[in-house]
Amino acid sequence: MSNEYTTPPRKRVSRARQRREKRRQRRESREHAVSQTSEKPSLTERIPTSIPTDAINLQPVQRGFSYLRDTVWHLVNRSPLLKLVPLVIVAILGIVWLASLFTGQIPPNVWALNVPLGGSTIEDAEAALTDAWSNAEIEIHLDDEVFARVAPRDLGLLLDTAQMVEEAKEQGLSGIPFGVAIEPIITVDAGVTQAYLLEQVDAVYIPPYDAGFAWDNDRLIGVSGAPSRELDVTGTLDLLRFDPLTVYENGKLDLQITQTAPAAIDATPYVDVAYRMITRGLILNGYDPFIDEFKQWGTSQEFLTQLVAVGPAGLTIRENRFRDLINLVNNELNTGDLPRYLRMEEARDAVQTAISSNDGEATVRIRYLPHEYTVEAGDTGHSIGRAHGLPYLKIEEANPDIDMNILSIGDVITIPSRDSMIPEEPVVTKRLVVDLNRRWLVGFENGEIAFDWQVSIGLPTDPTIPGVFQVQSHVMNAVGSSSYLCGSNGVCGQWTMEYFMGIYDIGENLTNGFHGVVHLPGGGLLGDGSIGTQNTYGCVMSSSENSEFLFNWAEEGTVVEIISYEFAPESELGRIASDYIAQVTQSGA
Repeated sequence: MSNEYTTPPRKRVSRARQRREKRRQRRESREHAVSQTSEKPSLTERIPTSIPTDAINLQPVQRGFSYLRDTVWHLVNRSPLLKLVPLVIVAILGIVWLASLFTGQIPPNVWALNVPLGGSTIEDAEAALTDAWSNAEIEIHLDDEVFARVAPRDLGLLLDTAQMVEEAKEQGLSGIPFGVAIEPIITVDAGVTQAYLLEQVDAVYIPPYDAGFAWDNDRLIGVSGAPSRELDVTGTLDLLRFDPLTVYENGKLDLQITQTAPAAIDATPYVDVAYRMITRGLILNGYDPFIDEFKQWGTSQEFLTQLVAVGPAGLTIRENRFRDLINLVNNELNTGDLPRYLRMEEARDAVQTAISSNDGEATVRIRYLPHEYTVEAGDTGHSIGRAHGLPYLKIEEANPDIDMNILSIGDVITIPSRDSMIPEEPVVTKRLVVDLNRRWLVGFENGEIAFDWQVSIGLPTDPTIPGVFQVQSHVMNAVGSSSYLCGSNGVCGQWTMEYFMGIYDIGENLTNGFHGVVHLPGGGLLGDGSIGTQNTYGCVMSSSENSEFLFNWAEEGTVVEIISYEFAPESELGRIASDYIAQVTQSGA
């Protein structure tokens, strides 16, 4: 009989123990599967190699993960409270939506222009958007640089806040949980945009640079031409109208430009001729025919280098530098009681002609500007005209709103430009001077007295007008008339004037000038043909022989200076003639 004692096997195992055993088996099977997976490293493989893996006990960590997973599973599948969570969330969202619907407020978590609109009333939302829009800024870019910064409204961009708020109101619960943004609704006021762009035209514009020249030490070299930069108003407007939203979102508008090619790009073929002209220099001569005086303005080598450019037909002038020159000259001339100036077009033509002909001088006429005169005691329209060397007709035309028959001391009237008295190119080498007080005429040629004689002048009722005029016409036998030759039936007789030369108009189709003897309708001669008295109707009359000579000598353009006690000599030749006539008449010649 054996002494060993064995316990017979138990036939029943508790259910709790079975569940624990099954969990252990599942756990071991999962751990075994993880250890066999090659795609993911094991926990021990993630531990730095410097730490001995056998020194780490991973069972507590693994056990904790298992308990957490089981707990979550039980809560989700067996907790009746958690099953109600979705229903609670839906109920809350429904309440929020209904509240916004019936209160007129914007649903929650709705944005526009980076402004939160949720919970706002329609009025508050529109005000917030308007404020944000007014504080926005658009950068205007030109050639990849910031040209200006403007508010959208100044650029013609309009924000439809009402429509945006309406869209925001219709979003409902779409803003939960991540929010929803309303896209800006932008329109373009083309009129405002165009007006803004037109204001920028001058600031953007850079004229084309025609090929020119520069100095490299003592050597003149050519400088290549470049195209212009011009604002394309239509193109920029079209760009903005096509996609205003992108312009706003990017915060910038690129100005569109067009270009005009220069007249010439390569200056190399003209370097030699330009060198000769620039080193020689250019003198600008201004001639004033009223005072018979020349003024000169020189140009430096540096300025000429900037002035000269290459055009389609050779050397030409650079417009911007030329204007600088003429403006400088005009600032000098526009002084004194009689302001003067050079006309830009005439000066340009003169300088261009000099450059094209390789001439070192250019001559241009000095002109006069209108100016104001304050009426003094004793002034009349006629006396003011005579004092300024102008027919009364010119004074009247320059002051259409003033009754020249009723003038008061202190009245300010306009004295028109004198240039209308010398409309043609003046003949510089010849000049006629008539002294009304002494009734004498002197002719100058090349600065010297060429001839002189006694003349007749206008009656006191039809006086000859003093001033500086010009021979404008030649008529071998001209006809004229006067109210003195009109009969009671209204028919006026006519006289015939030999060798007539017109110098100024006194009315429509009425011209005064030089002539010889006057043949009256009845067969006699005006003033019985006598010379040296006041017997004409405003003209200057010479003898038949002298008038024929004068007719052939004085070509059109010859300047005529008529002096009197009302109008002193203005030119040096006028003063010489006055002194000469005084000597001649005093000697009784």
